[in-house]
Amino acid sequence: MGISVKTLKEEQNADLLSAYESKLNAPLSPITSDSQCDSLNDQLDEWINQKASMENVEAIKIMSEVIKHSANLINTYEINRFKFEKNKPAEILKTLIQDNGLKQRDLAIHFGSQSIVSEVLNGKREISISTAKKLGSFFRVSPSLFIEIDF
Repeated sequence: MGISVKTLKEEQNADLLSAYESKLNAPLSPITSDSQCDSLNDQLDEWINQKASMENVEAIKIMSEVIKHSANLINTYEINRFKFEKNKPAEILKTLIQDNGLKQRDLAIHFGSQSIVSEVLNGKREISISTAKKLGSFFRVSPSLFIEIDF
């Protein structure tokens, strides 16, 4: 027995209701703390999964807006939080290591060896794009924080 039109409409309406609920619960004001940022990051993951399971086109559009807005809030917070005199990736990495109670050896898996971590932290080596992606995922920040761009 196939799915009825009524069942399809109910599912589509549920998607729309869920999307509007997410929009109502999405933060409007800038993030002001690490805990808010972590919380919104977790919520963002849920919204992305929720959107992936939706079939209603309007609901998907609403969820895309919510996700984009929330990602922008997170990105703005991270950029402002990690402002350094010259915005050096090594300084950002040092701060993240210290803030998270880590040691150089804890990051060796992402760099390939502890000696490479040391070279980066001492300014003798730049962070590669692939390593920046790994660090971004590990620390839950934008990988762009670890790449130095001169304008």
